[in-house]
Amino acid sequence: RRFDPENRVAISTDTEESSDTASGEGGGGVTVASNLPEGDAGGDARSTSNREETRERVNYEVSTIEREVVTAPGAIRRISVAVLVNALPGTGAEGAPATQPRPEEELVALRELVASAVGLDPERGDVLTLRALPFEAVAPAGTLAAPGLLDRLTIDAMSLAQVLVLALVALVLGLFVLRPVLMRPAPASARLGAPGLLTGGAAEEDPDAPAPLTGEIDDGEFDVSGLSLVSGQSGAGNDTGTASTFAPALGKAGPRPEDPVARLRALIGERQEETVEILRTWLEGEEERT
Repeated sequence: RRFDPENRVAISTDTEESSDTASGEGGGGVTVASNLPEGDAGGDARSTSNREETRERVNYEVSTIEREVVTAPGAIRRISVAVLVNALPGTGAEGAPATQPRPEEELVALRELVASAVGLDPERGDVLTLRALPFEAVAPAGTLAAPGLLDRLTIDAMSLAQVLVLALVALVLGLFVLRPVLMRPAPASARLGAPGLLTGGAAEEDPDAPAPLTGEIDDGEFDVSGLSLVSGQSGAGNDTGTASTFAPALGKAGPRPEDPVARLRALIGERQEETVEILRTWLEGEEERT
């Protein structure tokens, strides 16, 4: 900002104008002529007045010059660029590795490329230096990264997804289909099993135990040497009388009774628990059918 005291500038002007006009009539004054017969005593008197006024006020201020320069950030004054490229590899006279200078046409093309990339402006004083020199060979340091186990495996995302889906389906079938079937309790008749199965199971648990009662009457010989005697006095009463009647016959070694009913009664007396289970199974089967 600069002030110029020799010059001035009008900043405001105020002008005011006014005018006034007045006129009047009145009798003449009493004088000596009023006593004369031919005097001007009877004349009229008239007056007129005009007034005009003009006012002007001008305000001045000292002349000033103000300049404002805005400079954008990041202004570039000059650019200096240096580019170094490797020389061309080649072989010497004896076959040893050597370097050859690059052609001048290639250097000119590289210079133009760099100048266009950096926005070189010669009028601004920018400088570009391009040289081709042999680079020193640097031996690679460290070790090469060997592929790991996961890198050797070629894992397909779709195949992996299919395997996961199949595993999930197999798990669901095992938990909600096979497991309830396997955990379902067998019926009473299946638990008793066939005669051969019951006999085999009893033989596995206790080889010396007598064969379980299956409900069938065996016509062959029966070895009662390993059975204990049943006394008629140790029974709960004389309701059946079967134990006391056949206890001496069972305790003696000899042929079994020929009567099938007698043999059945003897087997029932020997295997009371199994007899109760078979009867219970029959009764439950009859109730289910009814």
